Amino acid sequence: MKTNIRLQLLVALLAASAQCAFGASVIFDSFSEGSFHLQNGGDNTHQTGISSPLLLDTRSVYSGGNGTWSVILAPGSGVLDYNVDEVLSTTRFGLTLDYTRGTYGQEWSLLGYDALVFDFTNVVGEGLLAIFVNDQNVDEMVRVPVNSAGQLVYPLEDLAASSLDSISGMSISFTPQTETFSMSLNEITVVPEPSVSVMLFLFAAVVAAKRGREN
Repeated sequence: MKTNIRLQLLVALLAASAQCAFGASVIFDSFSEGSFHLQNGGDNTHQTGISSPLLLDTRSVYSGGNGTWSVILAPGSGVLDYNVDEVLSTTRFGLTLDYTRGTYGQEWSLLGYDALVFDFTNVVGEGLLAIFVNDQNVDEMVRVPVNSAGQLVYPLEDLAASSLDSISGMSISFTPQTETFSMSLNEITVVPEPSVSVMLFLFAAVVAAKRGREN
């Protein structure tokens, strides 16, 4: 009985410590600021001032493509909708979100963060997500499939070619891979790196829990 109680306490402690270790996520873009409706035959660019704890303050949107496409951020919706119905060709267009601080060249930082997390509420078809910072070579970008709703984690270690402590610009691109592709993006957050000391404590707690089960 005492062993079970001890294990239950350890499990609760592990859960609480894990939350502290990784910390609370920080909003990168909540899509709560600005509104636009881009589409084929109409506007294909838009720039909005945004607020963020990361000091970036400008979001620029670019899109294009064959066939019919639209990018919509309705006022107060907090959801970015991207819809494509195109004839696929060797030249793939798509959607790009550029994030900067003031005029291009003013630096901001993602040092101390582990990953970008994309919260998709709807996805139809398949697209590719890629991120690059500063003047990173396009060929060095790591492309991740976007094909289902839910959270998609993009590790910042995939951007190791550039310094995360001195970012002058970050581009997030979505490229359709199927003739029909649509997505609804609720928000983008960043997750802090886990604390080394807390992670060591978690390891010790796991060992203690294992010994408790054996006894």
